[in-house]
Amino acid sequence: ADLNEKIEQHRDRIAFGVATGRHLESAVKILETYGVPKPDVIVSSVGTEIYYGPTRLPDKGWKAHISTHWDRERIRATLEKLPFLRLQEPEAQRDFKISYYMEASADNLAKVHQLLTENRLRYHLVYSDNKYLDILPNRASKGKAIRYLSYKWNIALHNILVAGDSENDEDM
Repeated sequence: ADLNEKIEQHRDRIAFGVATGRHLESAVKILETYGVPKPDVIVSSVGTEIYYGPTRLPDKGWKAHISTHWDRERIRATLEKLPFLRLQEPEAQRDFKISYYMEASADNLAKVHQLLTENRLRYHLVYSDNKYLDILPNRASKGKAIRYLSYKWNIALHNILVAGDSENDEDM
């Protein structure tokens, strides 16, 4: 409630954004459920999508930027060989995000890295809560999306406040 009040009170001087691992529709539903003011920007799907304003206009420049060297189908085909990975539900999959459930093990993440590297694939892995593995383009993450917004809108990074609560927030 205090945050909501501050956001509304200073709307003329600050922009409010949300960065989340959730896909856009899920993020919007949660924000509405908790009565959070509509964000000026939403970074969703672990930093692979950026949307602006109440109409949720997608940032096409971001999509073009992260698509470089992204080979979604080859990554999926390569990882089919690993028995400890199970694709998450269809709604968790996005154009620039492949999401798996991964059995917790000290070696499994290393095996994924090794297999993707041996096949000369470019990627960024985000493993969280000892069970969720997201494979993103090597240019994508929540932190990279924040830096992109900083550059695009000429906002110094020291003027951006972020908060997170899981491993997929680390690079912010």
